[in-house]
Amino acid sequence: MRPAPTIIEIGGYLGVMMPKLMEATGAKHYVALEPVPSFYKNFTEKIKELQLYSTVKAYNFGLAVTQKELQIGIHSDATSLLKDKIGKDRKTETIKIYKVIDFFVQIGLGCNSLNLLTINCEGCEFDVIEMLTSTLLINNIEYIQFQPHRSVFSNDRVYICRYCRLRQLLARTHEIGYEFPNVWETWKRKDLVS
Repeated sequence: MRPAPTIIEIGGYLGVMMPKLMEATGAKHYVALEPVPSFYKNFTEKIKELQLYSTVKAYNFGLAVTQKELQIGIHSDATSLLKDKIGKDRKTETIKIYKVIDFFVQIGLGCNSLNLLTINCEGCEFDVIEMLTSTLLINNIEYIQFQPHRSVFSNDRVYICRYCRLRQLLARTHEIGYEFPNVWETWKRKDLVS
């Protein structure tokens, strides 16, 4: 990667990945989205603990195709809108979701390049990548790293179809750089491939 890259992390959770990516890349601009208020609170405490105020900006919302506000059942690092079981004994929180394209246009992706988009959001990666690949915004993202979450789909056929489609869409502009199938993968924009 380039020196001092800009990174956006979708699904910041408790801030576990942030310090690792900051150290490994030397990022000078880091944006993290975490929609679950209790996770967001922990994430911002991690920013404070590591004294990263000037480098890291965290937002308390998630991304999807449509804007909404809803209740979500909390399942620690497996909290997901796709596999949400809200029971009477299950803790819930209200989360805000904004439109994928609105967010990326608002932060200036149409005019600027993003070095790394990393997504670990328990199923929302499908909406995010599908929406980005439906626009020219995808051309401004150098690397896309994501964790495809098979476990959040109740139907394997639906997962397989969406996952294959996601890979086909990404293959138009990016090439696979790293792949551990169905766990983590990184895609590199084709003009960066040597």
